[in-house]
Amino acid sequence: MMQLNQLLLSMAGQSAAVQTYLDSIASRLSTPVCHKGFNADLEFRYPDERTYRAQLGLVGEGVGQAFKERGFSLMVQIVGSDGYPRRTAGQRFKVCLYSQDHPPKRILQNISGKKILRGTIEAESDNEGLVKFANIVVNEVSSHYMNDAFYLVVQPTCPDIKPYTFDSFSVRARKPMKRSARCSLEDIAA
Repeated sequence: MMQLNQLLLSMAGQSAAVQTYLDSIASRLSTPVCHKGFNADLEFRYPDERTYRAQLGLVGEGVGQAFKERGFSLMVQIVGSDGYPRRTAGQRFKVCLYSQDHPPKRILQNISGKKILRGTIEAESDNEGLVKFANIVVNEVSSHYMNDAFYLVVQPTCPDIKPYTFDSFSVRARKPMKRSARCSLEDIAA
């Protein structure tokens, strides 16, 4: 009976070792290895070595910083691998925020439980391949998250178009006031 008990304990130990080994393999498969990319389910995927028929290029100014609950606009264009714009109408796109954790996580709500993004967060490409997000509003400051920044991603629904990622997108609490708009104690006394 003692030998049977030892045999069962040995088998249980081996089973635990096999499970640990399988867990380590699974974690290595999902760990960041290369540069970041997104799959069609709007989740990070590593590595993103596939080739795309087209990609998104920024039109106009980039967005490095925004202010909480103040809208900003963003425009991207579908371009081919040769760098020339593609005339592709009707493609759907969505703006998403991801944390800078490893691996990054999609952020849907702010710390108060409200939607973190509102406004124009979905758009379609026009005949020139332009995608316009007229008013994107972020309802959270980035200082509550790792690295004091987000990944802002313009994600296509079509898997043949590479998403556009702003790597260090920060959101501040309020826009600083201009010096002339501030009033001093002397102004109030007068």
